[in-house]
Amino acid sequence: MTYVLILDGSGKILYTDEELPGGKLSWETIKPLLEGESGSVLIGQSNYHFRRITLPVGEKGIHIVKLYPMEDSLLRVFSTFIHEFKNPLGAIRALAQALGRRMAGHPDEGKIQEYVRMMIKEIDRLNTLVGSFKFLSRPTVRFMVPFDMAEVVKDTVSLYQEEFFEKGVSLRMEEGEDVPYFGNPDDFHQITANLLKNALEATGRGDRVRVTVRAKGEKVIIEVLDTGEGISDEVLEHLKKGELFTTKATGMGIGLYVVNHLLKRYHGELHLERRSEGGTKAVVVLPHREGPKGRGFLTGGDLFHYKGDKP
Repeated sequence: MTYVLILDGSGKILYTDEELPGGKLSWETIKPLLEGESGSVLIGQSNYHFRRITLPVGEKGIHIVKLYPMEDSLLRVFSTFIHEFKNPLGAIRALAQALGRRMAGHPDEGKIQEYVRMMIKEIDRLNTLVGSFKFLSRPTVRFMVPFDMAEVVKDTVSLYQEEFFEKGVSLRMEEGEDVPYFGNPDDFHQITANLLKNALEATGRGDRVRVTVRAKGEKVIIEVLDTGEGISDEVLEHLKKGELFTTKATGMGIGLYVVNHLLKRYHGELHLERRSEGGTKAVVVLPHREGPKGRGFLTGGDLFHYKGDKP
């Protein structure tokens, strides 16, 4: 079990999602949480690991603290995974940079440099996501900023163009007006990426995939339409039940589970249906939330807004 505390600079508890075992927290317990970014603390009869980040609000800031039992074996597995995963990522990034330098003067230098840039961008995104496991667990804390949903989806589509091209599948995004939104752009990159991966798995040479983003009334709509084989009854049934599953052929169920999990943070929904003309239509429906100017964070299903720079 993992716990979230939000404290002001004096140690006053502003928010907690669960009552911690051991009863009310004393100053002796809270003080170490304010003095270090990570460590351990005794609460009642149990030892807990903690990690803390500080938001630049007021004179002393607001502190978000994650507490989790030291005996939590799953987190120990994550810790090992993070260490083993980040090392090769750094090596791959260095090799990509070296490749970019070696291609100076090559006839296709412009295209190669663009591929290298995309590789480095995705490696950096992986580093960020993997690093977040050190802090994030249930309920998730996400930093929120104003952004253009259409631009985030467009960037994600651009990253997958080459992969679709190599398979002989046409990938096209219909560009329209800006769609202002307030949230975490990486969440929607991941949502779009998973929907594109599913479309790629379900299509073959000569098929087409079309992506649209638009604001409609009080909603934001993201659609991914393909002319592939169509979604199976098995997948539709699992999705209705909200189950974590995978298909033997493609493993697409895991990606869709991730999409649903991310959408719940924004009270969004995913709808999948077979198209009468063939293929699948995936529709993401979100409340149209432009949000106030500034930044904020989302935890426990609640949005907290603050003014200031991202920590």
